[in-house]
Amino acid sequence: MKKFFNFRVVWIILAICAFMFNLCLAIIPDFNKSNLLTVISGWVGGISTIILGVITYRQNKVYTLFINKRDTVNLLREEYVRFLSTISKFYDYNYLTGFLIKLRLGPAEKNEIKELQLVGNCNSLTSVLVQVSNEVQTFNYMPKNKKNILVKVVNLIDYVNSNYYNLVACFNYDNKLHKKIMKILDDIEKWCDEFYIVKRQIKLEIDELIDRVNKCNNHIELEKLLVGVDFEIKKANAEIDDFRKAHDKN
Repeated sequence: MKKFFNFRVVWIILAICAFMFNLCLAIIPDFNKSNLLTVISGWVGGISTIILGVITYRQNKVYTLFINKRDTVNLLREEYVRFLSTISKFYDYNYLTGFLIKLRLGPAEKNEIKELQLVGNCNSLTSVLVQVSNEVQTFNYMPKNKKNILVKVVNLIDYVNSNYYNLVACFNYDNKLHKKIMKILDDIEKWCDEFYIVKRQIKLEIDELIDRVNKCNNHIELEKLLVGVDFEIKKANAEIDDFRKAHDKN
C-alpha cells in the first residue's frame, strides 16, 4: 500500500511539472496562445485516463482477491462436509454396538449361525474402518488434527480385532458373554466420547482457517497462508507415514 502511494505521488508531481511546462510555453510570446486550451485539455484528459486506469486496476485486484478468498473458503467447507460424510460410515454408537446387543437375543447355548453373524459383522466393520483410514489421508486442510483422526480410527480397528472376535469363545458361557459385551459397550462409549472431542477440534481448525483466509488483505497474504497450510499438511503426512510404519511393525 505504501509503495502504491509513493508511485501515485510521483505521477502527480510529473503531471504537475508537465502542465507547468506547457503553461510556460503558452506564456512565451512566439507561442501560439490559441493552443493553450488544447494543451491543457490534453494533459487533463491524459491524467484522467491514468487515474481511471489505476482505479480500474485496483478494483480488479480487489475483485480477484475476493473471488480467490471465496473459492478457498468453499474448499475448506467442502472438505469439512466430506469429513463428516467419511466418519458417518462408522461414527455411530448404535452402529458400533448394535450387533453385540443382538448376541443377547435367543438361546444362550453355542450357535454356529451366531458365530458366523459375529465374524461377518466384525469383518464388515473392520473393512469400513480401513476404508476410512485411507480416506483420512486425502484431507488437505486439517493438518493439526489429521493424525489424531487416523490414530483414533486405527485404535478402533485394533480394538475390534482384539475383542470382538474373541466373543466367539464366550458363546457357551452366558454370564461370561454378558460381562464381555458390557465391557465392550463401555469401551466403545468411551471411544466415541474421545472421538467427539477430535471431531470438535476439526471443526474449530476449519473455522479458524476460514477466519484467517477472510482476514487476508492481499494476494500475497493469501498465498503465504495457503503455502503454510500445505507445508503443515506435508509434515502431518510424514508423521502419519511414520505412525503407520511403527504400527505395522507391532
